[in-house]
Amino acid sequence: MVTYSEFQPTEFDSKGLNGDENGISDFLVVPVSRTRDSGIAADSNFVAALALLGGESDSVQVHRFNHWGPGWFEIIVIDPSDEDLVNKAEDIEKRLEDYPFLDDDDFFVRERDEAIEVLDSYTPSNADPEKLPDDWKEKLYSELFDNGAEYTSDSGWYLEGVDLELLFVELGWAEDEEEEEHDPESCGCSYVGNDAWSCGHIDNVPNVPEDPNQLKFEFAHWEEHYLFGG
Repeated sequence: MVTYSEFQPTEFDSKGLNGDENGISDFLVVPVSRTRDSGIAADSNFVAALALLGGESDSVQVHRFNHWGPGWFEIIVIDPSDEDLVNKAEDIEKRLEDYPFLDDDDFFVRERDEAIEVLDSYTPSNADPEKLPDDWKEKLYSELFDNGAEYTSDSGWYLEGVDLELLFVELGWAEDEEEEEHDPESCGCSYVGNDAWSCGHIDNVPNVPEDPNQLKFEFAHWEEHYLFGG
């Protein structure tokens, strides 16, 4: 740990800014901080470290400063004369050297909440708002994990192999938009070439049967009926 008089948020900032004014120049800076742009790991560690130090007091102070980069940043400083606090802060420093989180439970709760919150951005186009239950994001979160999806705060949702449109249909939150088979006779359209019909529908020759003789029969029927109006 360093004293606040030697602390600088970035290499482009002055050391110990306003330290004398706040009476913290000789205080030690606990190795956690957070900014306006912090992710959940930094926020979790900041809160956990403050709790491990017993919360705010004259000897444990949280200071927020405006900053040209992230808008603001917060740090925790402790009174160096309090030996018990120094030992706790050093323990925090050692723990963070070996593992990224001070409180796994807190971090994973935050990650879960974030994963649920961002699900609005993953809503498929076939979703019917009137069919979504109040807790649809919580239910979708569970369904996604059951279907092998993963979430990290750094990368967001990893949904490879998950068909969201189909999942919403299965959950009753969307209509199945599978295209109905085109029937030129009931449609009243005519074939215009290149697998296209006058109604705008585009398809291919009807399903190809495995039996070559059956293929010849069906194609002849298709040609007679749709091309020549037989």
